[in-house]
Amino acid sequence: TQVDLTGKKPSQIKLNMDQIALTREGEKESALSLAQFTVDSLQINTQSKQVAFGEITLDRLSSTLRRDVSGNIDLIRLFNTTQEQSSTQFPTTQVPVASNQSQATVKVKVIAKATVIPIPARKPSRSDSTINMVQKESNQRESESTPKRKDESSPAKNASWTTQIKRIKLKAGSLHYEDLTLKKITPMVVDSLDLTVDSIDLKGIKPLNLALQAQVNQRGHIKVNGSLAWAPLSTDLTLDLNAVDLVSLQGWLGDKLT
Repeated sequence: TQVDLTGKKPSQIKLNMDQIALTREGEKESALSLAQFTVDSLQINTQSKQVAFGEITLDRLSSTLRRDVSGNIDLIRLFNTTQEQSSTQFPTTQVPVASNQSQATVKVKVIAKATVIPIPARKPSRSDSTINMVQKESNQRESESTPKRKDESSPAKNASWTTQIKRIKLKAGSLHYEDLTLKKITPMVVDSLDLTVDSIDLKGIKPLNLALQAQVNQRGHIKVNGSLAWAPLSTDLTLDLNAVDLVSLQGWLGDKLT
């Protein structure tokens, strides 16, 4: 790891984390677990405002998904954030109010209002035209003596941060899916899941390269190869399904296709 605190040179970082787990409240089994997470190279350039990831590897990612009776995937709710209040909150002051039995508290909104203080008129010693001429000459002398500064609103300073990812690899992943809306629950178990994504454009304009293979319910196999973009949606994928049972997805597919 090389970090330049001055920001003149890009910082080079490597990440390696082991045994990451996410558990639902009240359960012992992990809803999401990861044996190892690595980033072989991470470059942060504060001058050009760029973050460049090398190869990101997720080793033995395991997940359990449940579609509840309302049709929602429970794992997605674990990542939902609370909606921020759109209305502006005024500062409040607590004022104690005395009472015969107890002491109550009243919240008072503090609203600041602009106050105009009148300034007595003052008769100028010189005419308005003379004052304007003197002021104009003074401003001209100050502009000539002051050195010109670089434009602080340059495109480099106003540019937003950009992120680049070279490759994402998922190795030996597994997925357990259950649909609780179905009367007879038939889980779908996907294991030996390997996924590689190259040439990633986070804006989705340029197609990325995708290669996936996995085993489904121990006897089915799935392979996907090709390219994918989503702004606009464009796919060129070759899908190979061999003895894959899609009964577990009938509830979810029924809602999406109707």
